[in-house]
Amino acid sequence: KSKDGFQKDMSGEMDMGEIEGISMGKAGLILRAPGGGGVKSGQCFSISQGSSTLAASTKTPEDTQRLFEAVQHILSCGKDKLAQDKKTVVSDGSVKNPVVGFKVVRWTPELEELERKRKELEKGPPAVDPKDLMDNKEVKELKKGMNIMAYTLDDMNLPKATKLALVYKAKGAGRLGTIYWCDRRKKRKPPSSCGRMEVEDLSSIVIGKQTRILQTAAATMAEAEACLSLIGPNSQISIEMEEGEYDVEKVVQAVEHIITVSKDKKFIKKSEGHGKFEKVTYEVHKLSDVLKRQIAQEDDEEGEGGGKGIQVDLNWQVPLGFEGGAYQGGG
Repeated sequence: KSKDGFQKDMSGEMDMGEIEGISMGKAGLILRAPGGGGVKSGQCFSISQGSSTLAASTKTPEDTQRLFEAVQHILSCGKDKLAQDKKTVVSDGSVKNPVVGFKVVRWTPELEELERKRKELEKGPPAVDPKDLMDNKEVKELKKGMNIMAYTLDDMNLPKATKLALVYKAKGAGRLGTIYWCDRRKKRKPPSSCGRMEVEDLSSIVIGKQTRILQTAAATMAEAEACLSLIGPNSQISIEMEEGEYDVEKVVQAVEHIITVSKDKKFIKKSEGHGKFEKVTYEVHKLSDVLKRQIAQEDDEEGEGGGKGIQVDLNWQVPLGFEGGAYQGGG
């Protein structure tokens, strides 16, 4: 028993199916105590399980890296994984004690079901009945046509404003239908020459005067609350709804219904700022990508990374010649 009160080279065991996390570097008081002073941070690791923690060091940083990769591999055999977790580890902020903490993310029946749905979606887009697309009050209004002021570029590549109609057609217009902007007199049967965007290709709806063309002189008189832009990978249209903010909400609700009926996409609202400075965007994501992120917990604020291939490099100190040891705390 060393004078600092910790025991070195203790025997013990931990069930790999129950460990909760692993930290690389001098994490916690045990490894920063006098008994561990002769060990560089790149040689240290801690494994936690409930109220118990095994704090240890290896002979070289390379051995520590190999141990980490071994733990990672063993967990992955059961579909469990390690995800970086900054909240579980506190470093003193110096290069002498770099710390990287990982929590164990267990594979659960719920995750198994999400994975099943994700794989099913990746087989291809499901068929959609046009009747389901039209089963919504706002979609029916959009089908009749809504009056808009469209902001586009003329033949001289200069911004211009044109009175048009925004129209939605479900039948014979792609899997999820198509949104047209055309002459108001021709909204019942939009000609092939008018502007269009298949809802299948829609990537986002930007609310307000956020696009460049809506910030030009051509759109000076446009009310920000009445403006929106439909954005696709190869085209976009920026418009002002004639009936103002009320019609903007109708278009958003109509598109949200169509995306929901698709069964393979998700409509997500994102905003920045507050009050009159708030910028709102509705993004269209593939549902398989959303499920993939959910499974990987990429949008978990408590964790970063995860999955296979994590590299931990903590070799930031000159070796001090300590040949390894172990310290155990907790219950």
